[in-house]
Amino acid sequence: MDCIFKIRAKLYRWSDEQWKERGVGDCKLMRNRESSRVSLIMRQDQTKKVIANFIIEEDPLCQLLAHAGSDKAWVWMTHDFSEGESVRTRFAMRLTSPEEATRFN
Repeated sequence: MDCIFKIRAKLYRWSDEQWKERGVGDCKLMRNRESSRVSLIMRQDQTKKVIANFIIEEDPLCQLLAHAGSDKAWVWMTHDFSEGESVRTRFAMRLTSPEEATRFN
């Protein structure tokens, strides 16, 4: 796997009708050398626990949408594998600045 993009961010997951913080760390886009598929992998800084792990797919799930009320955040749905099994999850990612948010898109 080759790292094609890396950025610092705070990740949130939609659960129980509210946003819950998953952690802060480096968000990496990794390309598989054989299949050319791109995955997003993010680990929590202190514990190194995987908090996001999914393949970026060309279906409506991985479509980035601007987070209402913030020019530094994005929202999307995906099938996340961070807990060892596929779970449909809504994520939000807040970046350090509007410029970083634009760079992530």
